[in-house]
Amino acid sequence: MTSRNDAKVDFHLAYNAQIYSTPPQRQYNTWMVFSKVTGFIESVGSVDAPVDEFKDDQKTDYQNKLILPGFHDSHLHLESYGESLLKLNLKNCKSFDEFKKLIADYRSKSPDLKWIEGSGWNKNYLGRFPTAEDIDEVCPDVPVIMLSSCRHAAVVNQLALNIAGIDENSSEPGIDKYPSGHPSKPNKPTGLLLEVPLLIRFQKNLPPTTSRSKTSAIMAAMCELLKNGTTSAHTCEENTWTEFCQLADENKLPMRIFYSAFITSKNHPTNFPNFPNEKRGSMLHFNKVKFFVDGSLSARTAALSLPYTDFNPEDGAGSGDGLGVLLFSEEEQEKMMKEVVGEGHRLEVHVIGDRAADVVLNIFDRIDLDPTSRPIFVHCEILRKDLIERMKVKGVIASIQPQFVVTDTYAIDSYLPEKLFQYAYTWKSILDHGICVAGGSDAPIEEPRSLMGMFDAVFRTSENRDLKNSSVFKPEECLSIEQAVDIYTQGGAFTAMMEDKLGQLKAGFYADFVVLDRDVISNPDQCLDAVVLETWVAGIRRWSIDEGFNF
Repeated sequence: MTSRNDAKVDFHLAYNAQIYSTPPQRQYNTWMVFSKVTGFIESVGSVDAPVDEFKDDQKTDYQNKLILPGFHDSHLHLESYGESLLKLNLKNCKSFDEFKKLIADYRSKSPDLKWIEGSGWNKNYLGRFPTAEDIDEVCPDVPVIMLSSCRHAAVVNQLALNIAGIDENSSEPGIDKYPSGHPSKPNKPTGLLLEVPLLIRFQKNLPPTTSRSKTSAIMAAMCELLKNGTTSAHTCEENTWTEFCQLADENKLPMRIFYSAFITSKNHPTNFPNFPNEKRGSMLHFNKVKFFVDGSLSARTAALSLPYTDFNPEDGAGSGDGLGVLLFSEEEQEKMMKEVVGEGHRLEVHVIGDRAADVVLNIFDRIDLDPTSRPIFVHCEILRKDLIERMKVKGVIASIQPQFVVTDTYAIDSYLPEKLFQYAYTWKSILDHGICVAGGSDAPIEEPRSLMGMFDAVFRTSENRDLKNSSVFKPEECLSIEQAVDIYTQGGAFTAMMEDKLGQLKAGFYADFVVLDRDVISNPDQCLDAVVLETWVAGIRRWSIDEGFNF
């Protein structure tokens, strides 16, 4: 590496710190030297920091603060998260009275909006799926769409149904209807729309999103991530490649972006990457294509091998057999995956239910997928032991969201078949099988707070995250704090195929790191209260609690 005595290179010393060291050492270093030009760490040590070799403005005394490798959010949707910051949030809504009030208040505060958009409602909290009638009670005169917390379902009002041309004669899969024997509304759409293919088509009725608004949403999202210590975002996107490229070309990306393009945007004429592994500078890398195979547990559309115990064919949940849904036939999925792999792309697959995992692994076998390509299963919520073993053979990475344990296991025993309950959220078991596990948030589904994810991976508490009064969901699946840190650092680096440059703080690796106000390794119960003081990416401080953003 270039010597720090070279006047052309601006080196910086971080010292008097607790610098986290990864396996097999697990001890702390106390100082590191890195280049603010190349972005690489030159050296680290635990004694004799070279303090006298640096000028005052080239060194920082961290007063024994904890420094961790920069966090990877290994699965989220940046543009959607940025948009969600500006729209109605129903995430904490626990009753239909509150649901209606929030919509009515938002409508009164935004009288000029042509559409009312929001997200975050959860059937498990509300007790049933919302309907068009619920919205029309408070907002009948403007079209409304409210996405569920999992974003695999939406409820719209009657005006929105009319605009989309959805009525009792509509037969498209995912349109929920009242039963034919209903006394006053036979076969009439309820306003509930299920699953991604239908939602993508429906949202074409909304006012088009401009490139400028996409960029603004992306920037807003990145600011929130930096404040929470994220240095690498593995984002799944639809039709935003152009906007990310523009930001990269203008040197306006303050963090690493590992871009995953939805398969649904593959045929877009201008907004899909031009070739596999396309890069723009050092901060933007397209390295996978995202497939959706099944839905979600909360919408009862995750594909299970046994029926949901609360299955009701008149409720609009899942499919006619109560097993959830496969969004495309196995033959269609195989054809698309084989084509994408043949073009040199890497696979990232949304898999929640055990039946979905079984289908995809069968496809991997038939197309002879190379395990060294490191395919990714996102979510991995219901996995039988035989499926975990097959994932190991196929080199599958498990991209998980620990916060889902808190939000999704609410009343899970009321709908998940007893025989499948033992296979729910078994992430320590996956780790114990030698499978790489990467942590993420799925923002905007959950908040992009890696420290919260670590807390949930370690403690797996019920909804309120109260360690004194909460129950623990499957304590045998709790991770250690070191394992929790690893899935948000080394796990993310391995997923990005950059484990030789990211995820650890040692010589030859990028100086991507986070400074915290407290020691969460010794006190993991303080993860929720820990404050990110600084976030550094490639040797540049991009966020400081004292000075704000630097980009």
